[in-house]
Amino acid sequence: MAYAAKADLQKRITDQKLVQLTDFDKTGLMDDAKITEALNTASATVDSYAGQRYSLPLNVSGQVAD
Repeated sequence: MAYAAKADLQKRITDQKLVQLTDFDKTGLMDDAKITEALNTASATVDSYAGQRYSLPLNVSGQVAD
């Protein structure tokens, strides 16, 4: 379960930056699959640490997404 979504990223970085970070095929578009993969990887990392102390999944809140 991802703790953040693409929209959360877009609040912090520009769409242009997301294109730069994900457009390996030079299409000029952001790659939603790569964004989803990165968010899932980040969530799994959080779970690997938090799961040692807390019940998973964590309750989703603005604090977790930030």
